[in-house]
Parts: sequence; structure tokens; C-alpha cells
Amino acid sequence: MLLKGFLAFSISLVLAAAAPLRLATAAPRGTSLHQALLEMRQKWLQAPAGGAALTIYPDGVQGGEADVVRKMKNGLIQAAMLTVVGLSEIDKSVSALQ
Repeated sequence: MLLKGFLAFSISLVLAAAAPLRLATAAPRGTSLHQALLEMRQKWLQAPAGGAALTIYPDGVQGGEADVVRKMKNGLIQAAMLTVVGLSEIDKSVSALQ
């Protein structure tokens, strides 16, 4: 019975913890795009089950779009704001939209 209670408590702690997410963008710090991301981060933290802890990397500090896509493929970054250039690194057919 004690083990069952401990497991339930452990699972609730895991579910209550905010999931860590890293987002890269070329948007400069302080711009309206960056401010919108900061607002989104606050709302995500307040989501049910602990929400998500979003770390935002502005100013292109994670590299160019090709670098960011590579980091996403390797699981180092979970999200990015990309232009057609970056999206075409994922799917070449996107460049038809340009």
C-alpha cells in the first residue's frame, strides 16, 4: 500500500512539472515578435498539468536557420520561428511559396 501511494505521488510530481521547451528565433530581443513569444511563455506556464517551461533564444543566438533546423532534428531545440528559407531545409517543396 505504501509503495502504491509513493508511485502515485511520484507520478503526480512528474505530471505537475513544466515540460522544458527551447525555441530559437532570429527575431531581435525587445521587438513585437519577441514580446509575443514572452506572453506565450507566460500562458504556457499557466496551462494545466504544469504547462510548459519555454526558453526563448532570440537574436539568432542559436545560429542561422539551417543550424536551427539541424538542432531541432538532433533534439537540442524543440521549436523555431522560421522563414521559407528555414522551412525549405525541412521540406524543399516549401520554396515554391517564395
